[in-house]
Amino acid sequence: MIVSTYEALLRLRNGEVIGLPTETVYGLAGRIDNEVSIRQIFSLKERPFFDPLIVHVSGLEAAMGLVSEWPDLAQILAEKFWPGPLTLVLPKNNNINPLITSGLETVALRWPAHPVAQELLVKLGVPLAAPSANKFGRTSPTRAEHVEQEFRSAEIPIVDGGPCSVGLESTVVLIENKNELAILREGVISLSEIESHLKRKKFEYLLLQKIDSEKSPGHLKHHYMPAIPLIYILGRQPITQSMTQLWSAEFKKLDSHVEGVRLLKPRKIESWTELRLSDNAVLAARELYNSMRESASSRKDVILFFEEPHMQTEAWIPILNRLQKAASMKF
Repeated sequence: MIVSTYEALLRLRNGEVIGLPTETVYGLAGRIDNEVSIRQIFSLKERPFFDPLIVHVSGLEAAMGLVSEWPDLAQILAEKFWPGPLTLVLPKNNNINPLITSGLETVALRWPAHPVAQELLVKLGVPLAAPSANKFGRTSPTRAEHVEQEFRSAEIPIVDGGPCSVGLESTVVLIENKNELAILREGVISLSEIESHLKRKKFEYLLLQKIDSEKSPGHLKHHYMPAIPLIYILGRQPITQSMTQLWSAEFKKLDSHVEGVRLLKPRKIESWTELRLSDNAVLAARELYNSMRESASSRKDVILFFEEPHMQTEAWIPILNRLQKAASMKF
């Protein structure tokens, strides 16, 4: 159900959940000071409570009001990359409902760049918990119609902010002990960009290599999965009957569920469609989820994605990360 920004604001003030456009993906948004709204987000998404939510804020001051400390490292990164597709994970204060953080002592914060999201956050005056507006484990939405399709029976009010300009979930950065950082989830803001900026600022930091992945939203092994199975293939190769027979046999061996996500398994592979993306990583990121949804509507048995040599660059890391998680099987 498409509504105006004004109607969406009224719904949020009333404690309802809405479909919110951001530059990354559309979010399922509810105010953080209303536990009913927070529980409704989990319920609508069929999302387990162990998966924390990202809190969207209207600016730096709003972010600082949700944490127990705001180190210089957070300030430097926020001044450079906010508003935008960067999420900072920091120690939370008592203003955060533990449902949002899945009981963790940290909270994930982002200041979105989309003008509709900014307008609603400023006028509402309350931060919004807003995970991607899709069923748990499934393909993220980058258009208003994707949200409508995902929650048709629930008739969620959705603001149509147009196609998402970034198209991938934000980069998630954990900050610990004032000057330690770790990338918990790759996004279009790369580690190289972050390190280059910190070097220009002459800020001394420690990059953590091993970290508890559960501190990040979207940390599961399987996520972003389309409505029909996706097979991820290293290198382009012709598809033979013996290969499809092998795939069919391997699918039968798979567990039906992994970390609460149901794996899609065809009974037999007789037809397929190929997921093709632009050679340009920025464009590929923008079109990824829409292309996945279009491929899933083909009524073929499986979707095939071929990882090719031109994808071996840093800009492709977040795209391939999503595709590998979306795949039921990799070869």
